[in-house]
Amino acid sequence: MEKLYSWCTSLVEKLESSEYVEYFHDYFEETAVCTNVFIVGVASALVIALIYYFIICNKSFALSKRYFWAITVFVTFLTSLVISYSVIMGNDNGNPEESTGIYFKSYETESNLLDMAGDNTKGRIDISNIAENYRESLRSGEESLPMEISLVNAFYSILFYLLFSLLFKKHTTHGKAIPW
Repeated sequence: MEKLYSWCTSLVEKLESSEYVEYFHDYFEETAVCTNVFIVGVASALVIALIYYFIICNKSFALSKRYFWAITVFVTFLTSLVISYSVIMGNDNGNPEESTGIYFKSYETESNLLDMAGDNTKGRIDISNIAENYRESLRSGEESLPMEISLVNAFYSILFYLLFSLLFKKHTTHGKAIPW
């Protein structure tokens, strides 16, 4: 599913040549986060289209206009963007057991790498420093991949909203006149 996001994000580059390769690989390839984010985009488009066409367009002629439809497209974009970003990022509580999303997986990856390092003290320090730098780059927003994927997902969400618009508009009282 990560292929849906690799065409216009830095995902492939990060998976091949980044100092955080293990962390990106473990999160974006070994978990279902890309699938979950995609489902969020489709679900937000579906819910907003259902609300607009079957509730708003059937009840109010005044709101069955192009400008209000454009507002719902923008709401779809924002909803998908915010929810996708929060699904990807999760929470960092500083405690591996209480963290979620990309932070939880980073603590898990760090633990696996530390186990593989064995008694090598320098290697263990390097691994811990890299892991902390990775989490800090996520916290500060310096690492842009989660936002890139969220933006692509918001774009997909708009495409699905357009598709749902074509499917639903003919079944409404006032929504038939809207071009999409």
